[in-house]
Amino acid sequence: TLYGKIHMSVSYIDSDANTGVTNYEEVNVGSHSSRIGVKGSEDLGNGMKLGYLMEWSVGMDGGGDLGQRNRYVTLGGGFGTALFGKVDTPMKTLGRKVDLFGERAADTRTLTRATSAMDNRQNNVIAYVTPNLSGLSATLAYVTDVTSATGDNNDTDAFSANAIYSNGPLLIGGAYTQVAGETWDTATTKGKNERDYRLAGSYKMGAFKVVGSYTDTGSGGGVSKNDYSVWQLGGAFDFGSNTIKAQYSDKSEGVKKSKDGAAVWAIGFEHKMSKRTMVYVDYGMVNNDKGSAIAITPGYI
Repeated sequence: TLYGKIHMSVSYIDSDANTGVTNYEEVNVGSHSSRIGVKGSEDLGNGMKLGYLMEWSVGMDGGGDLGQRNRYVTLGGGFGTALFGKVDTPMKTLGRKVDLFGERAADTRTLTRATSAMDNRQNNVIAYVTPNLSGLSATLAYVTDVTSATGDNNDTDAFSANAIYSNGPLLIGGAYTQVAGETWDTATTKGKNERDYRLAGSYKMGAFKVVGSYTDTGSGGGVSKNDYSVWQLGGAFDFGSNTIKAQYSDKSEGVKKSKDGAAVWAIGFEHKMSKRTMVYVDYGMVNNDKGSAIAITPGYI
């Protein structure tokens, strides 16, 4: 099966601290995780099935051609599914399910990707996905080499897992990650083990939907005492082919007295023109503490 998605925007960005540039004001054309992919499977008999997926990002704004996204081989059966390749971590998978502005400029990962390694897609993944048991499923993933280096003996492995219950209007889940400190070792600094915990959920009541999550990070990016949390709360209301929504995300200070906290908030309006086509208007803002310089970006890959 050949599949794909095109997601583009025209954005006006006004930033007082965009990568060190004062008073950045510009109109940007952005490509938000636009992609093309191929997937397929073969029935092996006895309830066994072999599958594959290969996906590439496409720079629809001209900012690069084809890039790597998820790509893996699966072996599935009554026991569940084994997976090998490059894939979103279970931590990221849970977060994507409750973000009302995912893959847009006000994505909650604007805050969680700042120093963490595990709210991302990773190479060298060996994973197991349980069968769905009345709405409950879990994923366990082991990353054999976070740095993807060759010719070294560094123990740069990682572990990520989630458990998600989804049944009718309710979704609730938890996730955990641990990244070996050697991932961030330098000639002068020895990295610390990073640990992340996440609780997330959503509930739909007729036309209303509420989402929320809480993520706690210890030694983010392998930096000693860089301990912080990110919480998020949002709501959406559907009427006809339209949706209005709002969301707020907040990151606490990490290293004591670093003043690197920040908050992201956004409001948006969507209109579905068909099952496959949607247009929207968003307004988002990042409020940085004195020691933080997180910026709104026009697109994600």
